[in-house]
Amino acid sequence: MKNKYFKYNKEDILEILTEHLARENGFGTFSSKAELVFDDGCITFIAAIGELENDDVTRTDLAKLYHEMDYNGTHDGSGLTDEQMTGALDKMIETGDF
Repeated sequence: MKNKYFKYNKEDILEILTEHLARENGFGTFSSKAELVFDDGCITFIAAIGELENDDVTRTDLAKLYHEMDYNGTHDGSGLTDEQMTGALDKMIETGDF
């Protein structure tokens, strides 16, 4: 198999992650709000997902949520460096394993 190369912008990354999480959590159609937070050399994805036209989701203050919410990812919670996040995203995109 030949190599494939991808270059995604922030909006593409947010869409891929949000759609994956929505499907994984049983949402068909949904409302969402998401952001990448760059903090002390680490990148963190923060999102709110709910039923379609859920005003609570669209009004969510993601910056506040970032500071108040405990980490609930599958890794140690220390966040990833830019280089680690780039590698992880490249692997996900290449393999399609989201």
